[in-house]
Order: sequence, then C-alpha cells, then structure tokens
Amino acid sequence: MAASSNPAGVPQDYYKPPVTTTSDWANPAVLGLMGFGTTTMLAGIANTAYTGYWFSSGDNVLAMALAFGGLAQLIAGIIALRKGEIFAGTAFVGYGAFWLAYYTFVNGYAPIDSTVLVDLMWFSIVWALFTFAFLVNAPKHGAGITAVFLWLTVAFILLAVKFGTMAPGGAYATSGLPGWLGNLVGLEIFITGLIAVYVAFGILTNTNYGRKIIPI
Repeated sequence: MAASSNPAGVPQDYYKPPVTTTSDWANPAVLGLMGFGTTTMLAGIANTAYTGYWFSSGDNVLAMALAFGGLAQLIAGIIALRKGEIFAGTAFVGYGAFWLAYYTFVNGYAPIDSTVLVDLMWFSIVWALFTFAFLVNAPKHGAGITAVFLWLTVAFILLAVKFGTMAPGGAYATSGLPGWLGNLVGLEIFITGLIAVYVAFGILTNTNYGRKIIPI
C-alpha cells in the first residue's frame, strides 16, 4: 500500500503535490519517451542543411544515442516489460536498441561515404516496418502515442528516400541533397521528437498532480 510522505497534521505546500512511495516500479514512460524524444530532436537538427552552421557536426547526437536514447530507454523498456506492458516495453527496448545500433553503425563508419548510404537506406526501411507495426496498435494507447508513431513512420520513410537518392546511382548521388529537402527531413524528425517529449511532459505532469492537466 502506498504510504504518504507527509505526516498527518503537517500542511501540504500548495505548490508541492503529495508525494507517495510504493514498492512497485514507477511508470517508465516518461524516462523512455524523454530519452527517445530529446535524442530524436537533436538527430532532426543534424539532418538539416544547418549542420556545421549554428549546430555541431552531430557528435552530440551520438552521445545522446548512447546514453539517453540508448541505455536509459533500454532500462525503461525492461521496467515496462517487467510490469507486463508489452506495447511500451517492446517499443522502449526496441528504440533503445535502435539508438545503440545507430551509435555503433555511424561511429564505426565516420565519415560516412557513399557506399554506406545504401546500408543506411535499408536500415531506415527495416525500422520503418518495425515502427508501422506499432502505429497499427498505437490508437489503443491514445492520440499522443499515435501521433508519435505516425510521425516516426514517416520519418523513417523520408530517411530511406534521402539515403537512397544520395547513394550511388541515386538522383542526388553526384549533386548532393538539396538544402530544402534536407531541411524538410530534418524538420519532420525534429517534430517527431518534440511530440514524444510533449507526451512525456503530459504523463509526468498529470501523474504528478493526480489529474488531467495536459491533454495527451
């Protein structure tokens, strides 16, 4: 049974909601979505034409992919599976593994040359299929989660198109990807991460205050 951390007779600070403790695992959704969302937002910016101008070369994406998007999200997924949540658990473990695979792949082939672009294209296609499976089941978990998987499915499709057209024999193999197209892909990925962060913010706030404050 949850026990209140505020002894009887002690006034509750209006600005600090009651805090409870329990022997059960807490909902790992906030950790998982924040890990995924923040890493994805940085990856979105790194995919725009502004990389190297007012943004770094993308090394911060690799760091986040290893620590927050990868390991932290993996832990969140294991907790969710332990709680019997097959949808959230599989998603968090899956995308935690995705970011770890991304880190391993990109870090091992830096700088990326044209021959690796075909591998990245198929990497994106496989993850688009993985994401679509969750998109089909997402409506059962609310509009916010559905939006995350819808935008993420589109993001992987756009990445597959981007890498495919830049690969040898592709439309932009010699001329390079147009700035507008790179910005479109990057913006779509950034919004995907932003939606995930918003949903995490909603879960955190609604749970913390014990009522629906943020619509998700």
